[in-house]
Formats: sequence, C-alpha cells, structure tokens
Amino acid sequence: MALENKKIKILGITATPIKEGNVWWQMNRAAEICKAYGPNIEVEILNIYDYNVKRCVGCDFCVKQTFRAHAKHGWDIRPLPIIEYNCSIKDDDMPMFHKKMVESDALMVGAPVYIVSVPGPLKDFIDRCRTFIHDYRLEGRMAIPMCVSFFRDKGGQSTNNYLTDVLSGMNYTLTYGSVAMSSKFGIGGKVEDTRHAISKDEMSMAELKQSVNHFMKNLLMLKAGQEALGEKVLKEDWLYNKG
Repeated sequence: MALENKKIKILGITATPIKEGNVWWQMNRAAEICKAYGPNIEVEILNIYDYNVKRCVGCDFCVKQTFRAHAKHGWDIRPLPIIEYNCSIKDDDMPMFHKKMVESDALMVGAPVYIVSVPGPLKDFIDRCRTFIHDYRLEGRMAIPMCVSFFRDKGGQSTNNYLTDVLSGMNYTLTYGSVAMSSKFGIGGKVEDTRHAISKDEMSMAELKQSVNHFMKNLLMLKAGQEALGEKVLKEDWLYNKG
C-alpha cells in the first residue's frame, strides 16, 4: 500500500487551563500545517485539563511488569510485548491516553511556561507515562514539543528542553520544537487587538511553521522507511541483534 493512501494518526496533547487561548491556538495552527500534507493525515487534540489524570503513587507496578516481560522474552527485546494498559491506577482517564499514544504515529505536546517549566497537571501526566521509558512501545514514532512563554528567553527554552528530554526518554524520535511568545515583542507588552498574541509575533510564527514542517517531513520519511523495511523492523527486533 502506498504511503499516501495509508492513514497517519497524530495525537496532540495540550495542558492549559485557558480555553481557546494561546496554547490552543498554537496547537491548532500546528494541526493545520500537518493536515496540509494530505487527506490521509489525521490529527486529534486533547487537553489534559478536560480529563481526570491522577498523580503517580510510586508503586513501581509498571516497572515490575516490564522487568517480568524482560525476564521472559529477553533483555534486548524492543519493543516489549506489552499490549495492555500498564499502570496500577485504572479509575481515571490515563488508560485512554495510553491507548491513543500507542495507536498514534506521532505526538505533539503543547503547554504554557509555568515558572521555567510545565504546569503541574502535565507533570502528573508525564509521571504516569513511566511504562513507556522501559517497554519501548513508542519507538518508531515522531514527537515534537511546543510551548508558549510570556517573555522571550525567560523559561521557554528550558521548558522546550525539558519536554524534549521527556519525549526522548519515552523513546520517541524527536524534532526540536517551537517556543512562541504571548506578549508584544516577547517583552511583556499586551497585544490589544487579539486574544491570540502569539499570532502577532512574526518570529514565533516563523519558528512554528518551520518546526512543524520539519516534524512532518521527518514523520513521513520515518513511515516510508518502516514501509520499505516491512513489519520485521517492528516485530523481529533484527536491528538490535546484529553483533
């Protein structure tokens, strides 16, 4: 089947308490750029603030399960054959998020900068994704971080770097993301004529367009490579057993 006829699923996850604010605008603009690559590109956007995500309780359930799988199947197996939700907390919305992450070809994460980092609910979400660090189920997927900062060079890059490290740790293939400014010239000035101040910052918009285009080109090349190599690249672990 030709790649242009195969559906490519992109999951967008935002973490903002502001409904239809700058982070929402940034993610939706990124989705528009992605969908311009063809009718087979599907983008779904979810805001963590609309769902129930409990904090990690540090029980190590997910790690113990992956260790058992390693002991059974081998310590060099990637990905591990874990097909079920791998967390002891089952009475919130994380089973749905995990399922969508595993079933998607790529992930976009967008957040506001809260004191040189991400908002608490996103950190809770990240902590609940610990299984993916150890089971490698997200290998072969692309990811891109995005954030919105009020002041230029005041926490945006640190937040973007943090998200890059997190997504890399989950075994995504990364495109360096976009840091947008939500104030006039990125120096704290209020933009009076629009709710979405980032749309007025030319540097932010140029970086967003460039980053998402790079993300899409890498995603399409990654999918084309997987298509060319066939299913064995994902199922037989042959790339990790050549020595």
